[in-house]
Amino acid sequence: MSQAFQPFVGVGHASPTSQSCAIQAALRRAWAWWLALLVIPFVFFLSLLLYLSLGPVKDPFIARAFFVASVVWLGIAVPISFFIRARYFKDYWAGGLTKPADYLRGSLSVWVTIEIGGLISLIGCFMSNSLTPNVLPAVVAFVLFTPFWPSGEAMTHALGAEDDPEIMRHPR
Repeated sequence: MSQAFQPFVGVGHASPTSQSCAIQAALRRAWAWWLALLVIPFVFFLSLLLYLSLGPVKDPFIARAFFVASVVWLGIAVPISFFIRARYFKDYWAGGLTKPADYLRGSLSVWVTIEIGGLISLIGCFMSNSLTPNVLPAVVAFVLFTPFWPSGEAMTHALGAEDDPEIMRHPR
């Protein structure tokens, strides 16, 4: 029997092997994104240190402006990104599994938002030719970012029944 005449599995129902492949592909993409977003600020910070070693000329107004901008971004945009991620993970919170595409979109919404806050802070270091005070929000962004590595649990392990404490799993 040729490929064209094989029966169709059905709309919205993927076979277990194709679902597993989609989950593995999404997890590989998530790890690639997470590692890239981890390396970018590190390289940016190293180039900042090299730049500052050439002789800083401080401008306190620019330093304060970028500091305030990065703190406001981290204080407002990061909680919003967690709300957006919760919307993508709504199947998971309902006790089911998150689709691989939604897992990737939800995770990226948080990662990119935290990354932007850290990069605003590091750009402030470049603009003011000084590490202080702008390096502090960058450190906070790094500390926020690192524990959110991609685990894929939302795609592979359902929460369970909320009313049965023996099978209910609480996400990290």
